[in-house]
Parts: sequence; C-alpha cells; structure tokens
Amino acid sequence: MPRPRRVLITIRNLFHGSHIVDQFLSCSISVRAVVHDEPTQNILYQTFYDACTKGALDIVLVPDISAPNAFFDALAITPNPFDVVIHTAGPAFSTTGHDNTEIATFASFYTTTLLQHIAALAPQVRRFILNTAVSAAPLLLWQPSLDGSPATPVAAPLDEASLVPAWEMVRQQAEAPAWRFVEEARPGFDVVTLAAAAVYGPPKSGVRSLDELDEGDFRVWREFMCAGGWAAQVPGNGMYCYADVRDLAFAHCQAAFISQAGNQRFIICAGALSAQTICDVLRRHVPELRDRVPKGSPGTSSLPPNLPRPDATATSALLGLIKYHSVEETLVPLARWLLGIERQQQMQQPGMAFVQRFG
Repeated sequence: MPRPRRVLITIRNLFHGSHIVDQFLSCSISVRAVVHDEPTQNILYQTFYDACTKGALDIVLVPDISAPNAFFDALAITPNPFDVVIHTAGPAFSTTGHDNTEIATFASFYTTTLLQHIAALAPQVRRFILNTAVSAAPLLLWQPSLDGSPATPVAAPLDEASLVPAWEMVRQQAEAPAWRFVEEARPGFDVVTLAAAAVYGPPKSGVRSLDELDEGDFRVWREFMCAGGWAAQVPGNGMYCYADVRDLAFAHCQAAFISQAGNQRFIICAGALSAQTICDVLRRHVPELRDRVPKGSPGTSSLPPNLPRPDATATSALLGLIKYHSVEETLVPLARWLLGIERQQQMQQPGMAFVQRFG
C-alpha cells in the first residue's frame, strides 16, 4: 500500500482526534478534519493554526449527518483525492445507561452513512480506519448485549475480572457496522479497527474547563486529585487496561501506512494500571499533589492477580507499537497540565465549585 498523501479524519472525540491529526501532520500528510459544530472547528483551527494557514490542514463542518449528501462537500470537493478515511466518532456511552441504546444507534448510523458516502463519492479511498475506543465506564453499572437489545442494570457493579470481557462485547458492537458494510457492499477499500479501553494523556487541543475533559483524564482529576487528601481511601481500579492517547494516535498513523494491516482488528493496551499505582506516580513526581492524592499502600498493587487482558500482539507485530509511553510519561505531564487548567479556571472564576459530571 503506497504511503497516503491525503487523509480525512472525522472528529467528534476531540481528545483522540486532535492527537491523530497532529500525528499525520508530523508525517507531512495533508489532512482534512470533519467536525460537527463551530466550537470544535474553532478549537482545531486555533490548535493547528500554522498547518491551517499553510494549507496542510483544512476543516469542514458537517452539522447534520442525516441530511441528504451530508458528506458531499467533505469527500467530493477537494483539490486532491483522499487515500484514507479515519472515523473517530465512536459512541461515548452514558454512565446512567438510560440513553445508551440511542447513543449506540446514532454511532452505528454515523458509521454506516459515512461508509456509504465514501463508496459513492471517493473511489480513490483505499482504507477506512475506525476508532472504537469506546467508553468503559458504563460497564460498571450496565450489562451490554451483542444482539442490539437495550443494556440492562447489573445486580452489582462488574468486578475487575468481568470488565475486559464486557468491554470486548461493547467493542464488537461498535465495530459491527463497518464489517457488515464491507461484507455486503464489497467497496474498493478495506477496513481497520483500533480500540483502547481507558485512554489517558495530556490533551493536544484547547480545553476551556475541567468539565470538558475526556473520561480518562477527568477520572484522574476527580477521583485522585480531588479525592479529599492523602488520608482518603484509594479510589476503585475501574477499567485497568490503559493506553496513552499518543500511542493510540501513532497506531492510527501506522494503520494507514502498512498494507498488511488491512481487514485487521487492533487493541492498543500498554498494560494493567491499578489505582494505587496512579496514586504512587502522582504523589512521587508531582510535589503539589502529595497532600491531595491518597497515599494508600505505596508500592503495592490494588489489582487482583491474573486478570484478563485484551490481546495486543498484532499491534506490536504489524503496527510496530513495541514501546508504549510509560505510566510516568503518561500521568505526570497530564497532572501538571491539569494543575495549570485548575489555576487558570480559578483565576477566571474565583471561589467557584468545580463541576463533577459523574456524580
């Protein structure tokens, strides 16, 4: 597969999408970003101002994907054809479970509609890459289903041993529309899917408030940095399989370059991360947090032994993601960035109480 010259990236998840855009721009690949609203368009333009002014990045607004020919301008009106399309608009499932069926239906509709438009309007596209880094938080409260029926409340929150199998089920749901389309329509492009369960790292694009953080970064701030002090209880482990957002972005770029990646599923997983390890790293490397983050039992792991992990072998073998960012390389710059946003937000609104989204 020849090196791509121009890629189109849909961006509803700005955290993932902006890092992916940056990765391709750093490889001198021309990028078009598709966004759904003007605030996202403005943030991307400000983040990548130089690339926009030099013509390396252009941004197209598609506010209503259900409109006839919604992606016509994005796909057909371009000075150079696209080689690869990357779709980062994965479902951000609600932790209440009440609207998860609607969210999953919209995500499936979005993926299918985009694929139909690519097949009709962009015959030069050789690869469709789907980011299925779906939220894992609802798995603590709701049992997913592969047959498309609504999620049902679990009798008790899923324990760590059940999280990965449940997440795999949700991931398969998110991927299904792409694989079904390729099987039925036989388009001129292949499909690659990339997934990660819990994603952390410093945001690339502008974040106006802490309440706009992606789920993983918000968890670090709310559950660890705002836990109530060093003597507070260490938070629960949650989804322990993690990845740095920069490794996820690198994998997307590799998936566009490597021919053998076609029609493959890839898991991005740096390893298992316990809540105690998060506490240890933040307290050891960020002095401002020593009195804020729970101490717990330093040097131990709060994870049970022999927990299942998703198989990321193909990611190393085919995509060349052999060395992931370390826990320190992921969490320390994130924590320092979060402290900076805290100070900025407090200066703008002295005495404010921070919004806590998930209760």
